Amino acid sequence: MPASYLLVFGLLLAAPTLAQKEDTLRPKSDLIELRNGAKLEGRILAEDENSLCIEIGPGQRITLPKKQIASFLRLQNRDAITKRPVWPVGLGPRDDWFRLRDAEGKVVGTLRLICKAEKDGLFHLEESWLLFENHLGQLRVSLEKRGKKIERKAEKQSRRTATRLIRIERVDGELEPRACYYREQLVDLARDRTLYERIFDAEISHGYMRFKEQSTRGKQRQSLPFPAGSRLPLVVQERLRRGVARGAEAYHVAVFDPMEERFELRKFRVDDAAPVPAAFTRSKTSRRGQARQVEWKSDGRVHREWISAEGQVLRIECNGVHLVAEPVSEAYAQALERPEAERQLPSVQRFGEVELWLPRATWAFGNLHAGGQQLPIQAANSSAVVSIQKAERDPQQLLVGVAQDFLRRYRLEHEDFDSQSQELIEMDGRKAVRIDGQQKSAKGRIEKVRIYVFATKHLAYSLQGSCDQRQAERFLQEFADFAKGLRYLQGKSGN
Repeated sequence: MPASYLLVFGLLLAAPTLAQKEDTLRPKSDLIELRNGAKLEGRILAEDENSLCIEIGPGQRITLPKKQIASFLRLQNRDAITKRPVWPVGLGPRDDWFRLRDAEGKVVGTLRLICKAEKDGLFHLEESWLLFENHLGQLRVSLEKRGKKIERKAEKQSRRTATRLIRIERVDGELEPRACYYREQLVDLARDRTLYERIFDAEISHGYMRFKEQSTRGKQRQSLPFPAGSRLPLVVQERLRRGVARGAEAYHVAVFDPMEERFELRKFRVDDAAPVPAAFTRSKTSRRGQARQVEWKSDGRVHREWISAEGQVLRIECNGVHLVAEPVSEAYAQALERPEAERQLPSVQRFGEVELWLPRATWAFGNLHAGGQQLPIQAANSSAVVSIQKAERDPQQLLVGVAQDFLRRYRLEHEDFDSQSQELIEMDGRKAVRIDGQQKSAKGRIEKVRIYVFATKHLAYSLQGSCDQRQAERFLQEFADFAKGLRYLQGKSGN
């Protein structure tokens, strides 16, 4: 019955003249195909997130867990047939586009994330990168020297180069790896020529990974053991975006990364209650909720993602502040890929004689305070704020005096703040004043506040806020990136 039914369906597509016989040719039963190869015919009575119920005969009903089902055919209103994949837990359709910014705020490329079901029952996950002017060093340490050498050669020949990078993974319904593919190209956009290329293509089965690798230097084939329980990184990342390991602070998994060609035990830090940064919301009056934040390290680089409760990727730091991905439409991303596309700078804030921009994607400028003398910056943690103050003399030499000035201006905004101690410390190679105190929150509760006051050549800046130890550690790490990356677009320069 199944074989003839599939054959007849093919004839209906190829020979419309048989339409008059369609009532006799259409299948009369729904069909479920199991992962072990078995097939069940009948009528699907009910479906929920985890199971299907099918009636295979009078009074004979079977409820099947979806994890046992490869696919199923269902007659909708007895007029059409649809075949729907059964997605494993933690995977679902995705096709998202992003623009990439570097540490100077310039748009340097695009990123596309894809997750889809294939006709053979496997699931396809993909990352596609286009990095203008060879910013591949932001993703792979091993290619920095070679990439820079090729880039210098391209500059001498007045070439405009770009790096194309594609990562593809295929897994089955049990999330077992079946194949992975990695390709990187350095191309001359003007002449559409490949200056450098490397391809890694592997199939995985029966505990072994059989791969072939080719580059401009040659080809090789090899077979390696693939330990049971090992995963591919894109699958792990996508499942974390969709809520896997909820409630856990750390998630460890053994992965094989075809980009680096190595196995490693990768640690993912998960925070399910991270505040949605102000920079991620277009409206200043809209209510900000909480997001899932996932963080991990790979090849010495810190990767962070912010994901909404619906699984939408809000922002990605691919390499700390040095490469940031922001969601955009498909049309916008494709427009950026055109050679004539304008490389945009982020919005900046004028502050006296200088214009400032923030290298950290999760921070946003606030409104001027203290008669225009203080500029607050909202950090990812909603209770932490950085304030910048203009300095008419070198603040590094008179840091304690600058701290007192900051404290005076802070009390103008927080009259009930009680300063309890001050200490001169060194932090991240810079001298700072640490001020501990307490004040009432908006709800009337007494909360402890810690303020750090730092200084550069022309500006002094502080951070203050109340948060738990874990948030404080992350905030201080972000602040170190901010202090190192702060730049002046116009006016005075030099930190």
